[in-house]
Amino acid sequence: MVRLSTAPLRALRTRAAPQQAPRFVVPALARSFRISAAPLDKAAPTAQPKTPPVAGAPAGNVDLMTGEVVRNADIDPSRLEIELTQSPKTIPPSSQLTFGRTFTDHMLTIPWNSTTGWGAPKIQPYAPLQLDPSATVLHYAPTLFEGMKAYKSKDGVARLFRPDKNMERMTTSAARLAFPDFTGEHLTTLIKKLVEVDSKWIPTDPGTSLCAFPFPHPD
Repeated sequence: MVRLSTAPLRALRTRAAPQQAPRFVVPALARSFRISAAPLDKAAPTAQPKTPPVAGAPAGNVDLMTGEVVRNADIDPSRLEIELTQSPKTIPPSSQLTFGRTFTDHMLTIPWNSTTGWGAPKIQPYAPLQLDPSATVLHYAPTLFEGMKAYKSKDGVARLFRPDKNMERMTTSAARLAFPDFTGEHLTTLIKKLVEVDSKWIPTDPGTSLCAFPFPHPD
């Protein structure tokens, strides 16, 4: 199974069913960085896969090694589940922000496996990932990630900086690595919701921003 913390990839060849599926994960962290962007409530045009999958529909092909019917369910924002933390952390002042060390209260995860495709996205309390020591990713696997920036403008509106370009790069990288396919706009919608949930963490001092890093990892 694969889990996205926060986004998926495109398949270039027939693959054996993974022993441990990937998952996309999107943690958010506060950092010092200056950006400009578009409002979260205004969808930016997002790069689409060359062959966009149909959500929940069977792909019609069979895994050559397992004989299982492979379904190609896309990421579906309407299935989002939200579990808010019961132990919110204290938000440090901007002067104490350290890149890669100051994380928000929540993260977005999206499970995937070769039989059913992408599962229900979930925004949940930020927590360590659990990996088996034999997880393939620790020994052989290539990977990818994107760094997305969010900030608040003078009118208090949370904005993302060019998320369509992040998704264009991520879907291209996913295709090259034969990772599960996905629609970039759907993932962007979920990341916007994550930023909305943790919007109080967005620093407002000049030169600061909130960063979201979608990346895949085995489950």
